[in-house]
Order: sequence, then structure tokens, then C-alpha cells
Amino acid sequence: MAADVIAALSPQYKCAYADSSHNDEVISLPGRPASGAVLEYTDQLNNHQFNYSADLKPISFKQQFAAADLILVNGNHQPAKAQVVIIYNNKMASLQKGWSSSPMSN
Repeated sequence: MAADVIAALSPQYKCAYADSSHNDEVISLPGRPASGAVLEYTDQLNNHQFNYSADLKPISFKQQFAAADLILVNGNHQPAKAQVVIIYNNKMASLQKGWSSSPMSN
């Protein structure tokens, strides 16, 4: 869904996306950070890629997204100031499980 929103809005707005890897994804360090580098930059010709192995400070994180008009955030993994919640039917059971054990549900 995020890809569809970005595709629809990107002709007029600079869109960004924030997410995290899922537990079932490989989380080993990519490229030169696997060898000990704290930062790797690759010019991919049609985009730019930075890989950090050092902690990303909040100010640096904000600077990376400063040029964006819109930042779509996967709220399951990243905090955001405001949220629009879209619940897929196939995720409802896991959400209800989380709600019942949440301190907010008591």
C-alpha cells in the first residue's frame, strides 16, 4: 500500500518511507560494514545508498528525511507523531492478541 501511495503522490510531493527489518529477514551487516566500516556509500546511478553500522543519532536521522514533504512510516516498527491506521484482515488476530496483553487495555 505504501508503494501505491508514494506512486500516486510522488509527481507532486517528495515522499519518503521508514520501516525496519522483520525478524525473519537476514539482519547481517551489508557490504563494507560487515568488514568493520561505520559508513558505506554507493552511487547506484539512479539512487544513492548509505549503510551505517554506527548508531544513527536523532539529528542525523531527521536530516536524512528533512527534504521530504511526506514520510510514510510503518507504525509497527517506527514511532511517528501522527498515524493513520489501516488494518488488514489477515493481521487482525495478531493485533487483537497484542491489544489484550497491552497495558492500555487494562
